Amino acid sequence: MELVEIYIAFDDIEAAAVIGILESAGLDAHVRDMTITPYPFTIGPLGEKRIMVPAEEADEARSILRRAVEDGILDANRRILGGQD
Repeated sequence: MELVEIYIAFDDIEAAAVIGILESAGLDAHVRDMTITPYPFTIGPLGEKRIMVPAEEADEARSILRRAVEDGILDANRRILGGQD
C-alpha cells in the first residue's frame, strides 16, 4: 500500500484532530512524526507531523479536510498538500 502525505501538522493535538476527522469518514490515516528536538516540547516546524493516507484515498481525504476548513473545524491557514488548493 502506497501512502501519500496530504497534510502537515505542527503539534500532536492538531495531528490527532486531523486523524480523527479522516478516520470518522472511514479513511485509513497515519502519522509520520518528523519531530527533531532533544527537548520534551516542540515549537512550529520542529514538531512537524505528516498525515498520510493510501494513495487511492488521497483526493477524498483532501476534500474532507478542505470541508473541515470551510466549516471552521480546522484553521484556514492549514497545510493541505497536493491536489487542488
